[in-house]
Amino acid sequence: MIDTQSAARVVVLTYHGMNVGGHGYAENDHRAFETDLALLRDADVPILPLRAVARCIAEGRPLDRSGVALSCDDGSWFDWHDLEHPTWGAQKSLRGILTEQLEPAQRHLTSFVIASPDDRAELDRTCMLGCGWWGDEWWPDAHAAGIDVQNHSWDHNHSTLAETAAGTSVRGRFDVVETTAAADAEIAEAGRYIAARTGRPADLFAYPYGECNRFLRDDYLPSAQARHGLCAAFTTEPRPLETGSPRWALPRYVCGPDWSQPDELRALLRDALGRASI
Repeated sequence: MIDTQSAARVVVLTYHGMNVGGHGYAENDHRAFETDLALLRDADVPILPLRAVARCIAEGRPLDRSGVALSCDDGSWFDWHDLEHPTWGAQKSLRGILTEQLEPAQRHLTSFVIASPDDRAELDRTCMLGCGWWGDEWWPDAHAAGIDVQNHSWDHNHSTLAETAAGTSVRGRFDVVETTAAADAEIAEAGRYIAARTGRPADLFAYPYGECNRFLRDDYLPSAQARHGLCAAFTTEPRPLETGSPRWALPRYVCGPDWSQPDELRALLRDALGRASI
């Protein structure tokens, strides 16, 4: 079991359901997710709701236990539906894997979704498979399956879009969002749309590309809470989350860049959670 007497730490793991480039762990986030959940289950590592962890940070309360929180980014159908990939065949959804691998009390996955339906349709053509697999009809049902749908911006300020809500000349980055108008368009408007579709608060934000900047972290997010309604925001800085971690720049580890084999995840968790073995 996790040692609850020492200072608590939470490892936030992030997956991308669209990452399907083969059948192996390193090429397929569905395979990695399934393997990793079995590892966590067998090692008796608690799976914590990311929103509850974020609330502790936002309210200045100490984390009361160590464990892992699970997240996934972009919100394509791969999060929810079993799909037949045109090259790599049947892909079990992240939802299906969560249900198969974990008991109900452990089923906590936060899906950070791109809000704009028009831009998701365009991104489906420009950077996924063009199969129409980026709809939001599943969002209202997600909570009952243990999936918390949250904010990953209006359009990711994605490089393949002709125009983005941020209105910047530079796309393919998020640290170029440096005005209140751009931040409202990318963050606050996205949260309103997501909350309307799910019927639940969209109060967590994951920076596209993992990138924040001083304006977002130190000015807009702390001062404009009445408009954006956020509790906390997450980067992709690879380190454990602790009591006192910066509320508007909380860390996450990403499958692929930060670990690409089960033994690498074991080592990461042993170090971050202070366990002798996993």
